[in-house]
Amino acid sequence: MFRDKLAACSSSLKESGLYRRCFPLSSDVEMSGRRLQLLRLLGEGGYSFVYLVRDLNDPEHPHYALKRIWAVTTEQLEAAKREIATISKLKHKNLLNALDSLLIEKTDDSCGSCGTEVFILFPLYE
Repeated sequence: MFRDKLAACSSSLKESGLYRRCFPLSSDVEMSGRRLQLLRLLGEGGYSFVYLVRDLNDPEHPHYALKRIWAVTTEQLEAAKREIATISKLKHKNLLNALDSLLIEKTDDSCGSCGTEVFILFPLYE
């Protein structure tokens, strides 16, 4: 049930101009002292995208994977927060460890709150 609502919301949001206004793809994301430049899309899911990013402030470890989630409903935001909490608790050599996360409330003049943009930073494994 939740996945059906999520897919329907995500699909209609992707096609609308509202998504582009509230969640534009910018070239840089600031996260805990890192300046991340989006290089290219690595993959996408129901309501998230994963990008190859470069940390412009760290020449020794420049490339990461950045998961970008748009949460337009309370349920989506809670699911994203649970994902961050769960990933943060799990520590194992065979699991990706999140390096950082960021939540940004998005607004639009025509509609008020558009939802929350959620970023989760991971090491890049090729």
